[in-house]
Amino acid sequence: MVMASMKMKPEGMDEMKLEEEYGYGLHIKLEDEQFTALGIELPEVGSTVKINAVAIVTKTEIENEGEGEEKKLCLQITEMEVMPNKEKDMASIMFGGDYD
Repeated sequence: MVMASMKMKPEGMDEMKLEEEYGYGLHIKLEDEQFTALGIELPEVGSTVKINAVAIVTKTEIENEGEGEEKKLCLQITEMEVMPNKEKDMASIMFGGDYD
């Protein structure tokens, strides 16, 4: 399966903060217990990681909002793997150069 960008493309918005560029619920917060379980150290801000996860579908919804239907999916991640990304990190993408 090919990875797809989750970046939103809002109409009329010139500039957005990173947190606003992606839909609600795409932010994952890990704490000490998860770091221990994953066997990883705290990466630097701006670096990228790859995640592989298994999740249970906990809820599905279809709402009809005048302009058509809107689908929603809720997932509970039950297993996850986090590994360094071998591709360019965010600093390299934003500022050029090699920041690995």
